[in-house]
Order: sequence, then C-alpha cells, then structure tokens
Amino acid sequence: MKKTHNLIILWLIFLFSAYLSPLLAQKIQITADWFNLDQKKAEIQAVGNVHITQNDLTIKAEKAIYNLNKKRLQVNGKISFRYKDIFGKAGVAYYNINNKEIILEKKASIKRKKEVLKGEMIHFNLKDRKISIKGKTNIILSLDRLKK
Repeated sequence: MKKTHNLIILWLIFLFSAYLSPLLAQKIQITADWFNLDQKKAEIQAVGNVHITQNDLTIKAEKAIYNLNKKRLQVNGKISFRYKDIFGKAGVAYYNINNKEIILEKKASIKRKKEVLKGEMIHFNLKDRKISIKGKTNIILSLDRLKK
C-alpha cells in the first residue's frame, strides 16, 4: 500500500512539474485556496484568494487561469495589482508573461500618486511603462505633472 501511494505522489509531482515549469522559469509565485489542472485545455486554474507575484508585480484576484500553450494568465474577479508605484483595478485582466504586458477590462483603472486613468480597456506595458486606454476614458492628471 505504501509503495502505491509513493508511486502516485511521484507521478503527481512529475506531472505538475512539467506543467508548472514555464511559470517556474519566469519566477512567478501563485498562491490560492485551491488549484485545478485541466490537461485537455492545457490550463492550470487557481481559485479563491489568488495572490500572484513576479518581481515588482503583485496581483490579487478571485480566480486565475494560466494557459500553457498561450503562456498567458487570465485573472478574474475584483482584481487589484501593484507594479512599483502604480496601482490598478479591473474585473478581468490578461497578463502576457513573456511580453510583460497587462490588459485590464471591465471598470479598469490605474492610479499613480494623484493621477488616475480609467477606461473600458487599459493596456499597460511593464517593460517601458507605456499605457494606452481604449473606449470611454476619464483621466485625472496633477497640475505639477502638466507644468513639466
């Protein structure tokens, strides 16, 4: 009986390590209440109190789905993120791990100091800190920023 359990445990470790290796190579840490692996869809789901960290990026949400083929992380439900001095919120977000890009949708907003950007969709490139906003947009800039 013990040998059977040991073999099952070793098999599960091997299986998960193959699926998690792209995340581990990018040094992403994901914690959640529970995880689900769907081999047919090549997806790993994290559900409940999801907390994702990669270097200076922190994302909190209710659910995250990592697609192994697309190397893309989809995050859902009361999303908040922080990247250095920039904070954001959305209902849905997509994070391209290789390109270091986040797309925020559904009541998307980004805040830095006194500046606030809101839109239907916000595209944020973490590498060069460029932000583009699509759809109905609301921007609040500090007067100090405009004087420069």
